[in-house]
Amino acid sequence: AHTASLAFDSTETRTRLSLSALWLTVEFQIQKRAADSEIWARRRRGLIITRELEGRITGFGDISGHRICLRQKGSGSQLLFDDLMARNGIERDAIHEACEKHTELEAVLSLIEGVADICFGLEYLARRYKLGFVPVLEERVDLLVSRQFYFEDEFQQFLRFCESPEFNRIRNSYPGYDFTHLGTVH
Repeated sequence: AHTASLAFDSTETRTRLSLSALWLTVEFQIQKRAADSEIWARRRRGLIITRELEGRITGFGDISGHRICLRQKGSGSQLLFDDLMARNGIERDAIHEACEKHTELEAVLSLIEGVADICFGLEYLARRYKLGFVPVLEERVDLLVSRQFYFEDEFQQFLRFCESPEFNRIRNSYPGYDFTHLGTVH
């Protein structure tokens, strides 16, 4: 058996490695055919903006000079936001960091409270709180289900519920989520 010792220089590195290890575990389970990935939903993530900025913010190229609420360092949302800024050629010191929050809801509330102008988050929260939204990407949310459990009565009952009028009412209350491919196995 081999063991490895790694030194981490930041929370961000630990988070990326943890996510990578989790993904490799999931990929291994899928490759062994011990589990299947089933599409749960797709959702849109982007820039949530105050109503006053609608029409003036069309993408990352327009965020400089505005007060931005960030997520805590090392969070998945913040790592993604930092990556998107880098891909768009925006230096961290080019933005005005108004605040840092632990949840997307807290970040959205900072816009409502007038602390920030922009945050990175889900379309669902923007619509729920009547804020502007500039889509940046679409995420696929999957369920990882073991092949054995997939055929168990409990899981089949869950799938039937997902086709029910009651669940249809629930999913219609989540703007920004697309359940069109719910249950598709790959």
